[in-house]
Amino acid sequence: MVGPRDEVVAALAVLAQVKDRCRTEDMRTPDVLAALVFLESRVSVKWPFAQFRRALVGYGGPDETGAAKEGRWQVVNASLNAVRRVSGLAARASRESAPVGALGVRGLADETSWTSRHCGWAS
Repeated sequence: MVGPRDEVVAALAVLAQVKDRCRTEDMRTPDVLAALVFLESRVSVKWPFAQFRRALVGYGGPDETGAAKEGRWQVVNASLNAVRRVSGLAARASRESAPVGALGVRGLADETSWTSRHCGWAS
């Protein structure tokens, strides 16, 4: 049985693929747009989703400059991190994607990040 958390994880996985492929492909696909709509409908903070969409609109095709590709990747990466945070899975996502040995552990030590404890940001 697939639960709500599994659906959120699956939608975030779709968006993670965008980060890997946005330099070389137009990622404004139905799957990506559906994942954005699904996740956005579950949270009150909307700006990361708008920022993610704006980054995708900038795809300029195969003749696009390297600087434009890198800029789009950076905005997608930052937006994806914000989407994970507002979706409540930031700590889990960073633990699962961090290589073993980075900072001596796999990702964060617990579910609460330093910024959420000290700056009042919910994770």
